Amino acid sequence: MSGALANNLLEKPLVANQDCVLEGTSFSSSNLREITKPLAPRISTHSVILSPSSSGDLAERVCAELGTTKAKIILDSFPNSETRIEVHESVRNRHAFIVASIESPVNQGVMETVLLAQALKLADAKRITVVLPYFPYARQDRKTDTRPPISAKAITDILKVVGVDQIVTIDLHATQIEGFFNGPLENLSGLNQLVEPLIKEVGSELIVVSPDAGGAKRAEKFARQIEKLTNNFTPLVVMSKFRPGPGVPPQVTLSCGEEFLSGKTCVLVDDMIDTGGSIIAAAESLKAKGVARVIVCASHGVFSNEAVFKMKTASFNAEPTIDQIFVTNTLPIKEKPSDFLKIVSISTLLAEAIARLDQPMGTLSSLKERTDMGYLLNK
Repeated sequence: MSGALANNLLEKPLVANQDCVLEGTSFSSSNLREITKPLAPRISTHSVILSPSSSGDLAERVCAELGTTKAKIILDSFPNSETRIEVHESVRNRHAFIVASIESPVNQGVMETVLLAQALKLADAKRITVVLPYFPYARQDRKTDTRPPISAKAITDILKVVGVDQIVTIDLHATQIEGFFNGPLENLSGLNQLVEPLIKEVGSELIVVSPDAGGAKRAEKFARQIEKLTNNFTPLVVMSKFRPGPGVPPQVTLSCGEEFLSGKTCVLVDDMIDTGGSIIAAAESLKAKGVARVIVCASHGVFSNEAVFKMKTASFNAEPTIDQIFVTNTLPIKEKPSDFLKIVSISTLLAEAIARLDQPMGTLSSLKERTDMGYLLNK
């Protein structure tokens, strides 16, 4: 890495130094970077932002970036658990953005999003854009067995039926899902926002590794982004993974030997981490080849069944199997950021996307290659 470029990356502030107060809501500097509230909101009065209850603080961060607040809604449940929604702000002839970061229970979050979209349609919203940082059911994108559903297609069909005009998401599990929706579907990159924080924390001498063949293109793009920022050649290694059945630890094999990997820092790149089993198996294979450090980068921290604890405590020859994890906040993460778990906010990326779509001729094409729109959270 050139000296000037290295200094630029190291000096770039990724965390706030001051508090930010917006419309009576205080955000601590320790968990929200400094946001200078614009003299005027970055979106017009013809647009409105709404969010289901399951979206954590991501929608609040997006609104803070845009200099606005969420529209008021009532989101409750009837005694039999059916979802009840009322929109308490006029949306007639307005562009409505639903920011829905759907965590567990996923089905509840999906239903809240669907009913909110239909409520907006019935209230005569001019256009409805659903921002799904994590696309639910994306892993069920094809028929892999006898007579299963293609659940990702069902989600896009439901959203279209209730009146959604456009979907914005982050790092789809399979890009073929873009063709499931009969309308614009923008697939932005959250992995790109991990590149600068990764280089700042770990350095530029890296080997990028895909834990399976299906993620090879994703990992290759990640490696090329590192090369653009560092001017260093970044090798790519693709693993072979075979899973005997659901819930069974996968069998992982490597295509290169110890002479290539020994003493190196490897970055495992994936779109999501659920239970962590596959990532641990891949990291063990790398450590068995003499890799000095294994860093994991993923867009979506699903983190089911105490995944973070399992990955943090996994060991190989009395050494940590995984040294660090970098994820974005597309999903609410219960674990606090630490030296082991680095969380990068993508609120700036989503805010910029919404601001552009608020414009009559707005386009998101140039956002897909940006690497400078993420910032580290402290807690």
